[in-house]
Amino acid sequence: HYEIVASQGKKVSVGLEIAVIYSLAQLHFVEENYKDSLKYMRIWLTKAENPGPQPHIFIGQIYYQMQDFPKAILEIEKAIRIAKERDLTIKENWWGLLRYLYFEREDWPKVVEILEILVDDFPKREYWLQLGGIYGQQGFENKQMYAYESAHVAGFIDREKDIINYAGLLMQSEVPARAAKWLDRGMDEGTVERTAVNLRTLGQ
Repeated sequence: HYEIVASQGKKVSVGLEIAVIYSLAQLHFVEENYKDSLKYMRIWLTKAENPGPQPHIFIGQIYYQMQDFPKAILEIEKAIRIAKERDLTIKENWWGLLRYLYFEREDWPKVVEILEILVDDFPKREYWLQLGGIYGQQGFENKQMYAYESAHVAGFIDREKDIINYAGLLMQSEVPARAAKWLDRGMDEGTVERTAVNLRTLGQ
């Protein structure tokens, strides 16, 4: 029925036509008909006046589902640019999708750039630890230590693997007393298992 309305041309108001076309794009997206969804969004863009960031986010999501990551990146970045120009809120999931797209392309400088924005605007455990991990992967040991230290201050170093990694970074930074303190506390609290390897690390 939406398609019937959309096919009426000048017989329906412009406002109704635009709304119906957008709805068709959304319905095809839900039905996983991504090519048709993209087709209707392209039509919608020719008719809509001065669209905001959200339609470009939607198109980026369509390209993401189609595994066309370069075009998805272009659309998400365009949406963020529009939001900045209009002083609108840039949503966390926009950055999250862009981070994932660059991660899949192994564009580490861009992943780091986005994670630095995320830890500033939406400080969460996963962002701090991923940022620290990529710093280490790229050979920025000092920045990796700072990221883990920030995560520790925020209370995010609360799992065995994270505590062991944090202790290891403190050892590399020549602060063994602090490394021992947090590893020992992790064992006392039952977060870190008293295995031979962990006890040997604590002894060192």
